[in-house]
Amino acid sequence: MMTRFTYTLVALALFARVAGADERLDRLSDDHRAWLEEEVVYIITPEEREVFLNLGTVEERNLFLEAFWQRRDPNPATLENEAMVEHYRRLEYATRMLGRDAPRPGWKTDRGRYYIILGEPAEIQRYDGSNEVVSAELWLYNGDTRYRLPARFNLLFFKDNDVGEYELYHPYSHGPERLLHDGFSLRTNQNIAVDILETISVDLARASLTIDLSEPTAQMFSGRNTRDPMLLQVRPSMAVDSNLADIVEYPRRKVNTDYLDGYLKYGNRVTADYSFHYINSRAVFAVLVGPENTSFIHYSIEIDPENLSLEMNDDETAYYTTLQVSLELRNTEGQLLAISENQPFLQLTASQF
Repeated sequence: MMTRFTYTLVALALFARVAGADERLDRLSDDHRAWLEEEVVYIITPEEREVFLNLGTVEERNLFLEAFWQRRDPNPATLENEAMVEHYRRLEYATRMLGRDAPRPGWKTDRGRYYIILGEPAEIQRYDGSNEVVSAELWLYNGDTRYRLPARFNLLFFKDNDVGEYELYHPYSHGPERLLHDGFSLRTNQNIAVDILETISVDLARASLTIDLSEPTAQMFSGRNTRDPMLLQVRPSMAVDSNLADIVEYPRRKVNTDYLDGYLKYGNRVTADYSFHYINSRAVFAVLVGPENTSFIHYSIEIDPENLSLEMNDDETAYYTTLQVSLELRNTEGQLLAISENQPFLQLTASQF
C-alpha cells in the first residue's frame, strides 16, 4: 500500500508539471523560441514575455523584437543600438569562454548568467586552487545605485572541492569553510575558516561573508592579514539574498515597459507596427461648431522628450523626426464614426534640441 501511494504521488507531481507547461512556447518558431529562452532570458521583463507569447504571427513577433531593442537603445539618434550590441557581445563571450569547464552552455552557468546581466567586472581576482583555497574567482563591481545595486559589491564563484564548474558562492548556503581544502572540519567553527581566508586574501575573506562592500560586515576587514580577534564576532550578512535579487532584477528595472501599452490598449484594433511604436502621451480636445453647423474637433498632444527619438543631419545642426498620429472617433456605443491619420514632420535646431 505504501509503495502504491508513493507512486501515485509521483505520477500526480509529473502530471502537474506537464500540465503547467506553457503551450504557447510550442507555437513559436525555433528562432523566436531561442530568442526568448536563451538570448534574452535574463533581461526580458515578465510583462514583455507575456505579450510576446500572446502574439499570433511571425510578423508581429519580429515587430516586437524591433520595439524591444529600441526601448533599450541608450542613444536613438545613432545608427547603432549600443545596448543590443553589448548584450550580444556578453552572450557570445559567456557562451564561448565561460562554459569551458561546464557540461552545459556557458550562458547557462552561474558565471555566464551574471556576466550577461552585469557585464565586465571592474576587477577579477583568481585563486587557482593551490595551497589552502579551492579554485575561485572574485568579481568586483561598481554598482548603479539608481537601480538598487550596492555602490560597490562582489560576486564569488568557486569550484566545490575543486571539482566541476564554477558556481556562485553563497555565505549561508555554502559557508566560508567550503572555500578551503579540507574545510569540512570547520563547518561548526566558521570564524576559524574566515581567519584562514584572511591570511590568504582580505578580499576573499570579505567575500565569504557579504556581497555589499559598504556593509559593516565588509568594513571589519580594514587591513590585510590582521588575524583580528574581532572576527570572532563576524557572521554572514543578512542582506545577501536581497542583494542577489536586486542584481538579477537590475536589467529589468532599467527598462520602461510602457511601450507595451499600445498593444494592450489597441492591439485588437490597429496593426502591431502601430501598437509597438505607441508612445504614451497626454491629450486635450474640444468640439467646436463651425459654419453650417459642422462640428470640428480641435486637439493637442503632449509627448515627453525622453519618449521622442530624433535623427540628426551629418553636421549635427538639425534634429528631426516624423510622427504618425492616429485618431479614432467613436460614439458612446463604441461605433466607429471617423478615422484621421496625420504624419507631422518635426525639425529642431541644435539649440532647440
